[in-house]
Amino acid sequence: MGNSDYTIVDDSGILALVDSSAYRPFVSTDWTYECILQHFNAFTKDRTLAVWECGDGGGSSVVRVRSGITFDSGFRSIRGAMSVTGGALHLVSYDALTMAAQFEDEALPSKHEQHLRIELENGYY
Repeated sequence: MGNSDYTIVDDSGILALVDSSAYRPFVSTDWTYECILQHFNAFTKDRTLAVWECGDGGGSSVVRVRSGITFDSGFRSIRGAMSVTGGALHLVSYDALTMAAQFEDEALPSKHEQHLRIELENGYY
């Protein structure tokens, strides 16, 4: 994999990488903000989710995924450990995360974000 740019739209300005093969998105039909934060923290510790704020209040964002180490800086960057169990990670919006957290029949990635798939070999990154 080389460098790849992914454009994603989210109203909140919060995005995530998710191992959709291992992450269990449903929380509750009436989850609270504190409850979903605990859920996100648990799966971040499991290395199946990485959530970050874009700092712009929402809209369209371009996420550049780079293979290997770089010293180039971006407008924003994140670092963290991720596990890949299904051959890919997906870039997802907070909107998709919260819909899947509230409704058991909502899957990740959502239908409109399925193209935001980052192909990777299974393992730890």
